[in-house]
Amino acid sequence: MGSGIAEVFSRTGHRVVVHEVDQRAAVAGRARIETSLARAVRTGKLSDEDAERSLVLVVVGTELEALTDAGSSWRRPARARG
Repeated sequence: MGSGIAEVFSRTGHRVVVHEVDQRAAVAGRARIETSLARAVRTGKLSDEDAERSLVLVVVGTELEALTDAGSSWRRPARARG
């Protein structure tokens, strides 16, 4: 489901940062997005150019700090002092 949400946002021109729990999940999620975009091109719902543009807007990774470099404004919250 997350890959579908990421695809919808990217198709509307938004940069999307997807955090997965491990590399296997990241690769699988990226593959689902690529497959879905290819299907949309094949069925005439999306042009090749729009599919490429959408794919470029999706960044998938496993390390939150690394994903912030990809354009996200996420920051790790400061730990409460106790």
